[in-house]
Formats: sequence, structure tokens, C-alpha cells
Amino acid sequence: MDSIRVERLRCLSDTGDIKIKPLTVLLGQNSSGKSSFLRVFPLLKQSIESRTTGPMLWSGDLVDFGSFHDAHKKNSDNNIAFSFKFKLINLSNNLINIYLTIQVTEYKEKQTTRTSKINLKFEDSQIELEFDENQCVTRFYVNSLNILDFGYKYSDQKIYSHSLLPIISEETDENLYNKSNNLFLIFVTSESFTGLFNALTKHINKYLLPTNEAGTIYTFFQYFAGLDSSENLLKYIQNYNLFAKYWKPETRQWTIETEDFKQLRDLIIANALPIIFKNCDYTLTNLSQQMSYIGPVRATAERSYPHQDLADDQVDHQGKNLAIFLRNL
Repeated sequence: MDSIRVERLRCLSDTGDIKIKPLTVLLGQNSSGKSSFLRVFPLLKQSIESRTTGPMLWSGDLVDFGSFHDAHKKNSDNNIAFSFKFKLINLSNNLINIYLTIQVTEYKEKQTTRTSKINLKFEDSQIELEFDENQCVTRFYVNSLNILDFGYKYSDQKIYSHSLLPIISEETDENLYNKSNNLFLIFVTSESFTGLFNALTKHINKYLLPTNEAGTIYTFFQYFAGLDSSENLLKYIQNYNLFAKYWKPETRQWTIETEDFKQLRDLIIANALPIIFKNCDYTLTNLSQQMSYIGPVRATAERSYPHQDLADDQVDHQGKNLAIFLRNL
């Protein structure tokens, strides 16, 4: 992880992006939020490693924030936001900078914490999702393209198992799935968007020469799955050895500002959203597994400290065996 940002948690209004280095030192006055910031890491760890119906486990084995109401900064917007900057490897083996913001809100009638907004930025693209109280998607934009305009409905499945990000499902007429071409079955996962994938293939087919549709789309997806820059996507399309000989001549005049190209790019990114979210969750899960947290050390002195070959990740999060660990260094 390159940096983390926390907004509206306890006394923290907005930390800004705090870079994470091999050694990071926090300095500040008493009650300025140092402990609240540090406790975000065990909060993320216990949230990711538990099976819950919401994104955050406020009270767990590692840290206890009480509830959303207790953790939320008073007299501020009714949400708490966490932002992460990290890198993912795309299909071209290039490192892509990801900036992910997850905003959570408490719905007071049910006293439940739910994801209310997600913003994901990479290269020159941005994905925006907003959810209502029932976890139905009310806003779904990829750059300037409104995905909800295609007529499909999306919602959060409300099961968070080893994840911070929701699993987005598409409410699609089952007949559409049955009528979808076999190409969809090549890329389908349990979270894939059937209707939106059909919209994408229809859009691509407008620019392909006859008889080349299925094979070209299959090859195209092997090379590109949404997580790259507009410039690189256009290079893929206009690379004669890969794709250009299958596309209509008009595509050779495209630039990254051509509207037809931008809609194609945004549909590809939208269809890749389940894969992108899964990769982000995988990265955050790996980071959480590497976290070790020691709270304020208030353990009483012992008469003796027997030798134990403890690894550093085995130090108790309350510091009960910290003295034994230090004794054996």
C-alpha cells in the first residue's frame, strides 16, 4: 500500500493521503488522532478476515470502535470514508496505480453500516458507484458514460467474506442469459454482467468486418480487460498484427477523444468491474494478512520471561507477550 486516507473517524476530519513507508512516525498533541489513525489498520484487518453482512466490523477481537455512531466524527456528514492508493498488475504485466475510496454510512432505522459510495481511479479513468439504503445501485458511471442508461439494475449482494468491496450483481432477464452468445460463457463468472456484456458485444460488432466478430472479440479480451490507459487500448485496436485488420477502416482514424472509442472503452471497463473489484480485494486481503497490531502496552511486569522463539507476527495485539518477545531478541 502506498498511502491511506481517513475521513470523519473519531476526531479525524480528514487526514489527507498519508504515505506508508517502511518506517512511519506519527507526531502530534494528545487527543489529536494518532491512536485513532493507527487503529484503522486492525479495523481493516478484522473487517476483511470476518464474514459479515456489511463492510466494517467495528467491534472485534483486535479493536473495538463500538459502532458506527461511536466511531463517526460528530457534527459532520453522516459517513466515514477510507481511501487507499496501491498498485495492481494488468494483463500486460504493467503496474497500474489504483486510488480507491470506500464510503460507509449508517442507516439509523436498521442500525446497520452499509457501503454508500465507491470511487475508483486508475490511469485516465474513473468508476463511480452510489448505493441506496437497500443497497441498490443508484449511480453507476464509468467516466462520463451512465451505465444505468442501458436499462439494467445492479445491487450489492450484502455478503462480505474476506472483502471490503461489495459484490455487485446485475438483475438480468434469464431469457437474455439463455439467448446470449457462447462468447459470454468464455468470460462469465458468477458476478459477471450478462446484459452489459451483450451491450458491449453489440457495440464492438458495429466496427468489425463481417465474419470476424467472435474470434476477434475473444482475442481482444485476451489482451485487454479494462485496467489500462485509453492510449494503450487504442494502440491495441490499431495494432495491425493484433486487431486492425479485423476492424473497419474508420477505426484507424480514432483518437482517444473520439466518442465511439470512448463509449467502447467505458463499456469494457464497466464489464471488467467484477474482476477489478476482486483484484482490489485480493490486494487488500494480502495486506491485511501482513498486518500486526500492538495496542497500548499496559501489561504488568512478570517475575521471569522464559525463552520463546516467537516470530514478530505472533506478538499479542494487546502486548501481553511483548516483553517475552523483546527479551529474546
